[in-house]
Amino acid sequence: MRIFFVVTIDTEIDRSPDWKVSSDETFFSVLYGIPQKFTPLFNQFRAKPTYLLSSELMENNNCVNIFKNIKNCELGTHLHGDLVEPERKFYKIADTYNPAMQNSYPAELEYQKLKNLTDLFIEKFGYKPKSFRAGRFAAGSNTIISLEKLGYLIDSSVTPGVDWDYPEGRANFINAEKQPYFPSKKNILEHGDSKILEVPISIVGSKFRTPIKLFNRIVSKIFPTYWLRPSDQSVEEMLYVIKKIKKQNSGKENVVLNTMFHSMEVIPDASPYNKTEKDCKEFLKKIEKVLEYCKINKFDFVTLSELYSYFRR
Repeated sequence: MRIFFVVTIDTEIDRSPDWKVSSDETFFSVLYGIPQKFTPLFNQFRAKPTYLLSSELMENNNCVNIFKNIKNCELGTHLHGDLVEPERKFYKIADTYNPAMQNSYPAELEYQKLKNLTDLFIEKFGYKPKSFRAGRFAAGSNTIISLEKLGYLIDSSVTPGVDWDYPEGRANFINAEKQPYFPSKKNILEHGDSKILEVPISIVGSKFRTPIKLFNRIVSKIFPTYWLRPSDQSVEEMLYVIKKIKKQNSGKENVVLNTMFHSMEVIPDASPYNKTEKDCKEFLKKIEKVLEYCKINKFDFVTLSELYSYFRR
């Protein structure tokens, strides 16, 4: 068995504990956090992160210059549809939350937003991005069709066992696959004929759900869901996810572990997760411990797009 470990980072403007953007619209997590905090840590273990960039970062030349100078990583895209034309809602994003669920857009509108995001990436970096994640994980079958048209190879929006049910839309991944697969163009949850490789985030836990949300919350406390995510999981919980996924896929040739978090989590009070500098240090220490475990166990650190050749049909 060959085990691939992927570090995927949703990379956005600094936010606040309620996900809103402060009035001064800062980018400390990119301008300081990535080169001073993340990059030395990843280099220590020769891990190769995939930064999935939201549009507001690519509209800031200081941020673009940071990414142009980072080696041993992949740059992809990350769509928050309210920030991208057509029908862009926020020209200044201060005090906004960006609640749109892109899988709720009409197919042509979603495609145009993805195209504009992709064109912005090409304008800033001079090449086509290969990897993508939807904001709020809100990908659907039309997302897969659009990504294929635009030349992408990878989507990493699926969160197995999780149902994102909001007033703005719904992305139900309760029955989703946990390992990479090529989805159907008619149903993102099913195997099919798409050329896009879906790389789900590594999550283990109960799939049991009912239409009653209160009952689901009770069930989730009895049968918790664990993510390979340092934001709100302990080192022990993340190692549990790793060991569980290894056991569930013991007969497979290639197994993928896909961890995710946000760039803002490395800065105090710039996300709902880490309030203080001490919290940020503990957050980085958790990542370090997991990377150390991966190195000791000889996992392969790869970017998202590097996975494609190992699963190509």
